[in-house]
This record gives sequence, C-alpha cells and structure tokens, in this order.
Amino acid sequence: MRQKYQLKGLIIRQTRVNCPGVSWTWPDADQYHRVRLEKFHVDHAASYASFLQNDPRVPS
Repeated sequence: MRQKYQLKGLIIRQTRVNCPGVSWTWPDADQYHRVRLEKFHVDHAASYASFLQNDPRVPS
C-alpha cells in the first residue's frame, strides 16, 4: 500500500522495502533456498536504508 505524505511542500511516497514476487518460491523451498531468500531480503532492506540515509537526491 502506498501512501502519500506532504513534507516541506513536497509530496513523497512511502514505499515498501520488500521485493514483490521474490518470495513466491518460499512455500516449496528447501532449507538452503530459504536461507538465501532471507539473506536477500535482509541485504535489500539494509541497502535501501543506506540509500535513503546517504543519497543527496533524497529530501531531508
């Protein structure tokens, strides 16, 4: 669900950190694949947070 917020006269969107479609294989996955999926999601969330904190194009 995307929601819009008005901050300092700018409209920005709150976006999800997940990756749609990436976890569809979870129910049938073996333990090795589930560990890889978990690591992917953790790495993706950490990278997204780092981008939001450090990219100069992101409004403060």
